[in-house]
Amino acid sequence: MGQANWSFEQKVDFNRYTSYEGTINNGHQIMMYLKESYETCNKNSNHRTLRKVYGWYQYNNAEKKVPLVGFACYDDACNHFLELFVPQDPIKYSFDKNCRLLKAKETFRQESSWQAGTFEWQTNDGQKHSINLKPVHTFSWATNATILFNINGVEIETFNLNALAKNDYIESIEIVGEKRVDNKFHLLLKYSHQSKPGSYGNGMCGNGIEEFIAHLVVDNDFEVEAFESQQLRSCIYNIYNAEVFFDVNQPELGIRKKAK
Repeated sequence: MGQANWSFEQKVDFNRYTSYEGTINNGHQIMMYLKESYETCNKNSNHRTLRKVYGWYQYNNAEKKVPLVGFACYDDACNHFLELFVPQDPIKYSFDKNCRLLKAKETFRQESSWQAGTFEWQTNDGQKHSINLKPVHTFSWATNATILFNINGVEIETFNLNALAKNDYIESIEIVGEKRVDNKFHLLLKYSHQSKPGSYGNGMCGNGIEEFIAHLVVDNDFEVEAFESQQLRSCIYNIYNAEVFFDVNQPELGIRKKAK
């Protein structure tokens, strides 16, 4: 008599990038991908500080990607919302105190007042061209947090943890216990996220964490029968090591908070 192996698996996809598509250089189709970093252009970091941006652009009829480096600025005083450079050396390059590349072959600029996707492209010969790129994916702090159910290593069902937890910003998932009892699958998991997504570590609770424990019950038809969660710690609500009881060896017992 055979027996299948089953398991739960966690997955988190981040949306902290921007992508564009459009035409450049006499109608050639291109794609552009940009990822904002936590790196700043000076030591005095705050929510308005210039953030370094890394990425690439690529002609659709060519396989080679052209590296991009630059910065994003969210201060109303900035002349450019986004400025990107193609470095002469893709590995060794330097920024000046204003976060501009010292030696660049090409430059893309986007004014803060311009419509999204409108850029000025300056080529190596100094000529400037206005180009319009269509945003394909918009940067977001929201994540796609998923619980996968596998049988014999094959994905059978997926569960949207963001929807179950009513939380759009889940960044980390840890499976702490799983068990099948009476044809029901029980899962204990922890999930967490930054207290203030997008704060870049600034302000009260800028470096804080919100952490939760949850109990998921899936029936024999792979449908969610129950989901409950409790907060374990929180910078925002001043919760530290909340007394929530659970047994990783007996997840079917669920989670219970100590009565006051």
